[in-house]
Amino acid sequence: MKPHLLLYGTFTGNTFDAATHLFGVLSKDFPNQQFELRSVREITPEKLASYNKIIFGTSTWDDAPNPETKEFMEELTKSNTDLSKSSVAVFMLGDTRYQDFCAALPQVKNQLGSLGAQLHHTDFTIDGIPTTDMFQQLTDWAKKFVI
Repeated sequence: MKPHLLLYGTFTGNTFDAATHLFGVLSKDFPNQQFELRSVREITPEKLASYNKIIFGTSTWDDAPNPETKEFMEELTKSNTDLSKSSVAVFMLGDTRYQDFCAALPQVKNQLGSLGAQLHHTDFTIDGIPTTDMFQQLTDWAKKFVI
């Protein structure tokens, strides 16, 4: 069985915290499944295509993905990697104090979809710094995707 990937792009560390939380809970709650936790800085587009299920967490910076995610998405798009065998769920952190709350979410999903990724029907957004309640809601959302 192929492992599931928890992929994240972070700028302030909040997305890393959310992805790390998910990794710990999912690894514990689904002991018969394998999970890997990777930053967008440490994975190639070709490697990304080897996963069946990917939970991708990132954040909005202004009205685009954070800088490291933006760079990864540009590399991924240029590579024209075939993601048609991968199901992808996206969660995003943002701040509702800004007009374009999580504006990068459709951008990221459109880029993944253009490479053939099977996109999960629901996304998850976090406003500001994640709280315990938000982590629990994120976990519930991710579990529905993993099942």
